[in-house]
Amino acid sequence: MTKHAILLTTLLFIVQIKSTAQQYKLPVDATADLYNYISDNFEEDGIDKMAVFNTNSNELLIYNLLDRSIEKKVKYDNQGPNALLVRTLLSGMKYINKDSIFYFDVQLQQGVLSDDRGNIYKRFSTDAGFYGIGSLGMTKSMAYRKEHMYMISWPVTVVAKTQKDIEDLPIVVAKLSLADGSVEKLDLDVPESKSRADISQDLQDFTIIYNSITDRFVINFPVSKFLIETDFNGFMKKHQVESDLVQDFALMDKYKNQVGPSMLISYCSWLSDKYSKLFYDKSTGFYFRVARKGISEADFSNQEFNSRVEVLVLDEDFNLIKKLSHHGGSLLYLFVMGSYVYWNSDIIKYNVEAGNEDELFFDKYSLK
Repeated sequence: MTKHAILLTTLLFIVQIKSTAQQYKLPVDATADLYNYISDNFEEDGIDKMAVFNTNSNELLIYNLLDRSIEKKVKYDNQGPNALLVRTLLSGMKYINKDSIFYFDVQLQQGVLSDDRGNIYKRFSTDAGFYGIGSLGMTKSMAYRKEHMYMISWPVTVVAKTQKDIEDLPIVVAKLSLADGSVEKLDLDVPESKSRADISQDLQDFTIIYNSITDRFVINFPVSKFLIETDFNGFMKKHQVESDLVQDFALMDKYKNQVGPSMLISYCSWLSDKYSKLFYDKSTGFYFRVARKGISEADFSNQEFNSRVEVLVLDEDFNLIKKLSHHGGSLLYLFVMGSYVYWNSDIIKYNVEAGNEDELFFDKYSLK
């Protein structure tokens, strides 16, 4: 190797080390899993923060995103009158403020309110009728407005239904009062999603966010090319926001004879193209819609779940600003600081394969 080649190799190695050192990272708590599905971003005292629920220790971890540290741990009891029971899946959490942290568990059909000192001061037991507050989504998307939580309402118990029965099920938004626990059911007319009777039910579970500036909600359905903007009081507008990645959906009728009933919903969901998530950042007014290409049958069998993914960045008027390429692995955390958006790097690559359980790495993209 020539001296010039050696020098070039050395410089590239130094640049690589410097780049790794400057990469945004957050510590992983010693008792926490790398994959934590229950989280929420918020701003407190002018500082960007993120709350992540650790089901292993029954703690809420409060991250200071500026200092890149775990600022606080909110410990909950496992038993007794002050106990909090939150499962890993089919649950959700909304950090309203220090005195109001709302948890909801679909399987337990229960919601609770706590403060940031771990005190449970109110419990909500939801209606166990056919239209309970729940769905088959991995986590529970909820939006908060004026002492009420808004979330999708689906049958609590999944039973065998004919295609016509499923098609006739209305899409209902549950408006849960945090004051008295009462539930108001709000109709939501989304023809595209409602008419696809044979798609996996979790492809009909929405992501809902609340924009306090416009005083309106924005709803993302995985199978719809539109984002729905509504105030649930007479105003509704559809905004067409499409990705070339989302073209086709795996219909359950096609696979029901080759896949067992217990796996059919998950199988069809993974094989389907979909708009999997929606994020909103109040400081910029930007929306982030995540589009994901479905995986192949062979990839599902081999448990290869990475796919082609892109993030559509929209301004406050739902105009497309840019499309950002994503690594294709799990997208668990996304937040904005300044003029940059961050999301977790590929956990398989940077953690599992690298044997790193102490830090989470983040990719960084400019919004300008």
